[in-house]
This record gives sequence, structure tokens and C-alpha cells, in this order.
Amino acid sequence: MIEVRVLGPVDVVLDGQVRSVGRAGERALLALLALRAGQVVSAGWLIDDLWGAELPDDPGNALQTRVSKLRRALAAAGAADVVTTRAPGYLLAVGPDRVDALRVAELVERARQEPGPRRAEQLYTEALGLWRGEPLDEFSGSGWAELEQARLAELRLTAIEERAQLRLAAGRGAEVLAELELLAAAHPLRERLRGRQMTALYQAGRQAEALEVYADLRRSLADQLGLDPSPELEAVRDAVLRQNPDLAAPPAPAPRPTASLPARLTTVLGRDEELERATTLCQARRLVTLTGPGGAGKTTLATEAARAVADRFRDGVALVELAGVEDPARVPAAVLDALGLAGDAAVDPVERLTAALHGSHLLLVVDNCEHVVDACAALVERLLAGCPSLHVLASSREPLAVPGEVQLPVRPLPVPPAGASADELAANDAVRLFAERAWSVNPAFVLDGSTVGTVAEICRRLDGLPLALELAAARVAVLPVEQIAERLSDRFALLTAGPRTAAARHRTLQATLDWSHALLDADEQVLFRRLAVFRGGWTLEQAEAACAGAPLRNGTVLDVLGRLVARSLVVGAHGSDGRFRMLETVRAYAGRLLDAAGERAAVGRRHAEAVLALAEAAAPQLRSRGQNTALARLRAERDNIDAALAWALEHATDAPDVGLRLVGALGWWWYFGRHDEGRRFVDAVLGVTAGGSPAARAVAHQAASLVWRPGACVVHPSARCAQEAAASLAAAEEAGAAEPAAYARVLLAVEGVGGTDPEGAEQLLATAEEALRGTDDAWGLALATFVRAEIGFRARTIPFGDAERLAEQAAAGFAQLGDGWGQSAVLGHLGTALRWAGRTADAVPVIERSAAIAAELGLLLTLQWMQADLAYCALLSGDPARALRLCAQAEDTARRLGTGPGAAFAALARAVVARRRGELAAARDTLAVAADQLVAAGITGLAATLITQLGHVLEISGDLAAAETAHRRALELGGPIARAAALEGLACVAAAGGDGLEAARMLAAAAAERDRTQRPADAVEQADADRACAGATALLGEEAFARALAQGRAIDADPVASGR
Repeated sequence: MIEVRVLGPVDVVLDGQVRSVGRAGERALLALLALRAGQVVSAGWLIDDLWGAELPDDPGNALQTRVSKLRRALAAAGAADVVTTRAPGYLLAVGPDRVDALRVAELVERARQEPGPRRAEQLYTEALGLWRGEPLDEFSGSGWAELEQARLAELRLTAIEERAQLRLAAGRGAEVLAELELLAAAHPLRERLRGRQMTALYQAGRQAEALEVYADLRRSLADQLGLDPSPELEAVRDAVLRQNPDLAAPPAPAPRPTASLPARLTTVLGRDEELERATTLCQARRLVTLTGPGGAGKTTLATEAARAVADRFRDGVALVELAGVEDPARVPAAVLDALGLAGDAAVDPVERLTAALHGSHLLLVVDNCEHVVDACAALVERLLAGCPSLHVLASSREPLAVPGEVQLPVRPLPVPPAGASADELAANDAVRLFAERAWSVNPAFVLDGSTVGTVAEICRRLDGLPLALELAAARVAVLPVEQIAERLSDRFALLTAGPRTAAARHRTLQATLDWSHALLDADEQVLFRRLAVFRGGWTLEQAEAACAGAPLRNGTVLDVLGRLVARSLVVGAHGSDGRFRMLETVRAYAGRLLDAAGERAAVGRRHAEAVLALAEAAAPQLRSRGQNTALARLRAERDNIDAALAWALEHATDAPDVGLRLVGALGWWWYFGRHDEGRRFVDAVLGVTAGGSPAARAVAHQAASLVWRPGACVVHPSARCAQEAAASLAAAEEAGAAEPAAYARVLLAVEGVGGTDPEGAEQLLATAEEALRGTDDAWGLALATFVRAEIGFRARTIPFGDAERLAEQAAAGFAQLGDGWGQSAVLGHLGTALRWAGRTADAVPVIERSAAIAAELGLLLTLQWMQADLAYCALLSGDPARALRLCAQAEDTARRLGTGPGAAFAALARAVVARRRGELAAARDTLAVAADQLVAAGITGLAATLITQLGHVLEISGDLAAAETAHRRALELGGPIARAAALEGLACVAAAGGDGLEAARMLAAAAAERDRTQRPADAVEQADADRACAGATALLGEEAFARALAQGRAIDADPVASGR
């Protein structure tokens, strides 16, 4: 891989070896291309820079000769084919990260964005380390070189200042003082630098000298420039005078919180050696897997190791518990949930995770992988490949088998050997664990000469397995250790038989749980096995709903559940959510008992019905002030929802309504950020359910109409969604279900946004609103108003001012309900409509409000759209630099989301800027890729806008056939919003091809289209329409062009259908 270096002598590095490149002329050309690596540099630009006013007789030929010499020199160095010809000039085909000057700029920008000061300092240091001397020194005196030298010198000085500020903020003034004083001597009037110098002197205890620096600079500014010091420098002077503590070294930072790790409630015994190895390995290696049998203590060791090294990872640690995840496809979503990243997630969860964790220095603890090991392995491998600073600590009964994995076996605790003394027995870790846990349930228990031998025997016969020891110790609350040992004689004969293979370890745990289960009374046994139906935990109310029933009375569930907690078979509800849970191995054991009792079908149905009741109770809350509470409750029940859906799919024939009602109740939940998951489940349920009541089918089809919305936006029309909404309406009317019918009408009316039967859409909305008003459904009314406003904006069924007022009314309605999603969505669409109407100045503050709400709530899907829209607004306002900055923000948000249409939208503004700069190849590639992404996502209107721009680029490049194809494709895709611009594009093609009459005809059709849709051309579109007019006028003359234009306006026909 080639690297080009200009921060010092110009040379290349190939395979680690420095290679010289030709003579000065070739090196100058290489430097010019390298400083714009990956971009086409026009021939005219290169000629001006290389020769200035002293042009050769044939500049074009001279440049070609120089390029040929450079290519030969590079080929001789081993780097052939890196300089390519690309109209209108040449391109150095290397990435910006392979040119030291560009790499420096990228590192400095990353450092500025980096929230962690330590990592930011590392990035600045890495950037500054790339300087090898004076940049482009051999070309000093050349105009282009002097400009670049000044720019690079300023970049270096700024990086040093910003790194110094980080070090000063950490109280390391003495460390940077010498460097700052040296720079201050070279740049005595640079106020920011002198301010840093004053702070460093103050931190070094040299207050008087700090004030002398200020006085000296003040005199110099007055004498040489007639200026006073800046307010910022005066503020530093005042802080020094007052001895402001903010200038002093800060106190030592508090330890990084590890809120994602559970609090340690008991001591960890017998794991010192494993803990030391785990903490060392998970820092040195990127994937460490703790392997061993169930109950060996893998989870405890993983959490303790993570706790010990939390402060070694800049972004701390995060724990992901997979015990409740049975569907392998759910593993990425479970990790998203654990990291708090679920939300606007109409994207692949693996891509989102990779994007979110790309720059994180984080230890990810993934617990209980064995039942989804293949999915875990695939995810971990992707994350490690895409996130260079991520470390993973996994626990599993089997290795993940991912390249680079280090396995750390977690074995049972060593048991005391036969013949050991009493002191040796008492010091044994297995014995100590048993004794401590026994004392916690019975403080009267004492480990002494009368008990230690028996306890040691119990430990031996349980093979030192921590879970088995803890369950046995829990029985000390009711049995003396002698009786416990006797029960082991009856129950655990297998524990002393042969090697501990995987199957043997499983039988050991089975025997331990068999023994614990035998101590339960009849009611406890019934509830214990029935609780296995829950995944990821449950509340008391859910346990009563799913588990009560003969022979277990509903009123006894609370008492029996409490006894199971006391016997360590259920983990108690210590959190604010009041949820209980089982250890996964205990739940698996209970599940086998449930199957053996023949109760799986009945309890599974009650569980599914309990989840259904919860989802149906949450559904109206999702459309009210209780939205956030409902979202949190459903997230907590994610695993139980998956289990209920799995049950519903298996019983679609005998219980069709359960699955239909469940997906119906979850439709808005999935819409608010889980589209892919919703599509999978809704289609699965509808696909296997032939029957079902009309009311159940109504809500299920309505959910399908939500989760399949293009671009994850409820007001985007879609034939599939319209079909589902129509099916929902028909079923709701058959069932007499007023609320589902009202929402189905609203969703069906969305088709009016695309211009399909706007009168019918209005009737649907009017009928829906009448029903929604009858039930005081303020959220539904706000949604219907949103749809009506969008139809007004897009289909122009009402005056624009009326549609604007409707949008403001809808946004206010959502705001009154505390629904940030609805408010942000409506404002975003209103802002876009204002831009379409030519009111860019009015659009910007509206879009900014939408973006601010989305940023506050973490609605990344909305945020990326708004940032991209603001970028295009900046372009229309004549500020391409701001447009590119906003493009970068939208692209960054899209990366955080994993992927997303916002980056494709941003590509529009980025490509227009590139086109204006003459970088046609870059514009073409950017537009083609982004348009394909939008078409694939079903966002055809915006795709058509990009394809129209692509047509212009192709036309200007001389490929008229491809340009015409692009514009006609835009006509097919875009609908009324994009139609006029595509027609203007065809006019440009016709003019470029010498057909002035065809150009006039297309311009006339475009003008008629703009009159019909009341959508004026924006500044970008108008520039192209003007090109077409100028071209046609040049071909026909002004009078003939005017006549052709008037004739075209008089003909009421489809100009595309009528053809040339």
C-alpha cells in the first residue's frame, strides 16, 4: 500500500520502504495531486500551479509529459497505475488516509469531535507526529506551495494549541510550558497561544511571570498593531489575578461509574487466580471467552473482571445478558437494547451496532451465549472487525470459535483432598463458599470442628460446582448439614462417577436441581415449573395470570413465589420495576418439569394471553401522554413478547386471534423504531393464520400497514401499505370496531399524498375524524391532521397556507400530548414543504426545531433527514461551505444509526457542490450510489430528484443518451413533485443535442407542471432550467423560441408520451 508524504521532503512509502520520486517537477505534480487525493484535479488548475505566468508553448502537452514522467517514476518505485486520467484532469487513486497532510487534517478533526480528553490528546499527538520537516520546502517561492505551507503551518500550530489546552485542563501546565514558550517566541502576537502560555505559567506556580506575558503582549499589540488585547486574553489575565481555581490543576477524576454492571450483593470466593487472568486477558486481547459448565460461576467471574478493569476502558463496560433470548435473530437487537441504542432503528441492527461502537474504547460483556452461540459468534466477529477499539468478554458453555478468541476455562472450585487437616478444610475455597452462603440464610450456622468435615464431604460430592454449593447451602435454613449430606447420598451418586464431560456436567446440575426441587411442597413445585414459561423475568401480576390454576389458587401465588425466592430458585424483585427472574439453568430445569407434567400447552397459552393483555393495555398508551411509559414497559417485556409470538405462530390454527391481536397491539411499538422486527412477525402471523375474527384481522393488517411504510414514515404512501390498510378497514367494518376503522381510514388516506384520489382521501379523513372526536382521541386527531396537511402540501388539494396551518395544528397537538416523535415529524415535513414552496428562509427555523427535538430524544432517523434538509437549504441560500458541514453531520448521524436515507439525501447537496466545482466524476458516483439506496428503500420521490441531478451531470459530461435515460427514469419514479425538474432535465438534453424545438416543448411542459403543482423551481433547479432556455434560444433565436414555448404551453398533452 502506497503512502505519499509532503510534510517534509516529498516522497512515497511503499511496503514500509521510503522511495524517492523523479525530479522536482514530478514531485511538485505528485504533491498537487496528493493534496487532493481521491479527487479529480483539472488540467487547467495543474497548469496554473505548476507554471504560473511562465507558461510553456503548449501547456496541455507539457502537462501530459509531466504526468507521463511521474507515472514512470512511480512505476519504478513500485507504485504503477496510481495516477489516472479522469476528465477534466487527473486523479491520484489513493485514499485521503494515505497522504500525510490529509491524514493530519482528519486526525485533528476527529480529535475535536472526540468526547474523551485522553483519546483526543492521543489523536493530536498522532497527527503532530506525522511532520518530518518543513512541508513542501523544495517548492518554496511557488505560489501554490506558499499557500499550502501557510495552511499546513496554521493547522500544525492550531493542533499544538488545542492539545496544550487539553493538557492544561488536566492540570499539566508544567508539561507543556517549554513547548508553549518556544512557540510564543516564534509567534509573539498570537493571543490564543500567549493565553495558553499564561495558564501554564500559573499552573507552574509562576503567577508573576504569567502577568508579565500579558503586559508584554499588550505593549506589542499597541506598538505594532494599535490594538488592545482580546476579551478572551483579558479574561485569562483576570483569572490569574484572582487566582481563579478554574486555572489550577483539577482534582483527580472520580472512578468511572459502571451502572451497567449489577451491584455485588455477596463476596466472590475462590476466584482470585481466574480473576487476575481474566482482567489481564480482556485488556490485552480483544475477545476472551469464559467457558465451563452451567453453574460454574462464569457470569460472576465476567462481571467481577469487568468491574476491575472498568476504568481502563475510556467508555467503560456494558453488560448484555442473553439468557432470555431464544431466537438467534434477536441477538443483535438484544445488544442494542442493553446499550440503550434501540429507537429509530429502521436499519439492520448489526450495522447500527457497528456504527455506534466504531470509535468506542469499550469492554462489552456478553453473558450466556451458549444457546445462541452461532449468532453470537457472527455478531462478535462483525463487531470486532468494524470496531477497532472494542473488546469483548463473553461467557458460554462452548467457545465462540471466532478468529483471535482466547478461551479461559472456568472450572468448579477445588475441593479439599481426603486426609486434609481441619485448618486446611476451613481454608478451602469451596468450603468457604458453602459456609458463607449457609450463614447468610441461617446466621446461627458455624463452621467449626463439628461441621467442617461434613461440609467438606458435601463439597467433594458436588464437585465444587458453585451453583450446586449455593443451592445446597440454602437448605441450611431448614436442615442440618448432616441431613444434607445424607440426601446427597441418595440423590447424587452420579457426581462421583467418571470424567466430567459436558454430559456429565449437565447431569450434575440436573441432580442438584432434582434434589432442590424435592424439598419443595406441592404448591411450590407447581409454581416453580410453571414459571419456566417466562423469559427475561416477570411481575407478580403476570405470574398470577399465567401460573394460577388448579391445583394452585390465584390468591396463593404471592406467598408461594416468596418461598421460592427464599429457597434461591427465583431471584427476587429488588429493582423499581418489581420483576422476578430465574437463573437460566434453573429455568431450563423447570421447563423440563413443565413438559413432564403435560402443562406446557395450557400454561403457554395463559402466558401468551397475559402478554397479549399487557400489549393491548400498552397500545393506547403509545398514542397518548403515556407513550414513554408504555415504550419502557414493552422493552422490558421484549423476551416474553417473543415467546408469546412464537406460541401464537405454533397455534395459529387453534388460537388464531391471539397472534393476530398481539401483532395488532404491537404495531405502533414496532413503528417507533423496530420496523424490521415488526415486518418479520406481522408477515409470519398473517401468513400462517387462515382464520381469525374480523376484529383481530383488522388490527393485524393495520400493523402491517405501519411497519411496511417506506422510509419509516407514516405519511409516505405505499401500495403494500394501502392494501393492508384497506384489508384492515374492511375487517374493522365487518366487526363493527370503530377505533381500528378510524385508524385504518387515516392510514388508507395517506395514499392521497401521492396524488391518488385526493377526494377519496378527504372523505376517509373526515369519517375518521368524526369517530376520533367521538372518543376524544387527541393523538389520532393529530395524526389525521398531519396526513391532511401532507396531502395538501404534496397534492395541492388546498391552498398552501391552509396546509401550513394544518401542519402547525398537528404539531401543536402532538406537543400538548408530550409526543416528541409526532411533533418532530410534522415540523420536519412542514419545513420541507416550505422549502418546496420557495420559502427557504421560513423553512430553516422550522427544520431546525424538528432537528433539535429529534436530537434531544435520540430520534436519529428523523435527525439525519433534518440535517440533510438543512444542508440543501444552505446550498439554496448560497452557502456551500455550510451545506457541506451539515452534510457531514447528516452522514455522521447515519453512521451512528448504522445506515439510513439521510446520508443519501445529503449526497444531493454534496454532489451539487462537486458539480459546480467541475468534479463531475465525483458528483456522478455520489448521485448514482445514493439514488440506488433510496430506490431500494422505497423513497422514490427523493430518488427521482437525485437521478435528475445525475442526468444533468451526465449531460454536461457529454453522455446525452445516458442523461436522457436518467431523466426519463426520474419521471417514472418521482410523481408530481419531481416531474417538472425531470422535464427541465430533458430540455437540457435536447438543447445539448441541437434540438431547440424539443427543448422548448419540454420547458413548456415543465412550466405547466409547476403551475399545476404550485411548486416553483428552487435555485439549483432554476439554474438548469436557465441553461436549457439559453441553449434553445441560441438554437432557434429569441422569437422562434418564444413561439415554440407558447405553442408547447397551449398543447394539453403528455410531452413524454407524445415523444419526439
